[in-house]
Order: sequence, then C-alpha cells, then structure tokens
Amino acid sequence: MKLITILLLCSRLLPSLAQEEGAQEMDCNDETVFQAVDTALKKYNAEL
Repeated sequence: MKLITILLLCSRLLPSLAQEEGAQEMDCNDETVFQAVDTALKKYNAEL
C-alpha cells in the first residue's frame, strides 16, 4: 500500500517539475516564427 501511495505521489509531481519556466506569447504574424514553423513542417513531411 505504501508503494502505491509513493508511486501516485511521484506521478503527480513529475509533470509539474518538467514544465518550462515562463512561457512567452508569440505573435503568429512574426516572420521568424513563420519561417521556423515552415522549416519544421518541411522536415517533418520529408521524414514521412
């Protein structure tokens, strides 16, 4: 029973530790964001 409790507690803590600090809002009309997404999509589609 103790093992189940510890596993449950750890499973609740791990996602909160993995979150990034300070997410930033990005404008979808930003040219650098557009180019980064375009490059990522082209690379992803090439692997398919």
